[in-house]
Amino acid sequence: MKHMTVSLICITLILLIAPMKEAASLYEDVIRMHILADSDLPKDQVVKLKVRDRILLESETLLHNCETREDAAAIIERNLDYLAGIARDVLEENGFSYKAVATLSKEYYETRDYEGFSLPAGEYYSFRICLGNAEGKNWWCVMFPRLCLKCAATPAKLTNEGLTNTQAKTVSTASGYTFRFKLLEWLGIQKK
Repeated sequence: MKHMTVSLICITLILLIAPMKEAASLYEDVIRMHILADSDLPKDQVVKLKVRDRILLESETLLHNCETREDAAAIIERNLDYLAGIARDVLEENGFSYKAVATLSKEYYETRDYEGFSLPAGEYYSFRICLGNAEGKNWWCVMFPRLCLKCAATPAKLTNEGLTNTQAKTVSTASGYTFRFKLLEWLGIQKK
């Protein structure tokens, strides 16, 4: 009886860990885009969206053939100055004299809802553009796979953009609650 109980516990843990490990890979497979406005003044918010539009247009070309997050990150990394230059051009065209800085790093995000799907809280690779003092409201999306322009509402559409079935289900059904297991975090299977 004791062996049967231990076996049942082991099987249950395996069944719980496998989907969690797949869902946790979402953190490693995605690059988020984060644009921070100089301030909350309407003019700074408007130019932030103009920067967004130009960067998204250019990223469609840059990331067109990328199949993995590593491919996309390498291209973004090589083009950080170029992408910051695009943002500076938009600022200049619209009469702004403040700077634009582009970075690629890991950044912690809270759970975010976005037009029909949610991404769980966690640390993601992040392409970030800071405009001026970067003290205003921000704008974010998923840059890779390319979900910024193709906002998906169903797991089927998300899998078409490169997410696995489990990741798509995690994204499309994420709630405000995150179940965490200290042992899984310690083992590196679940992110904090």
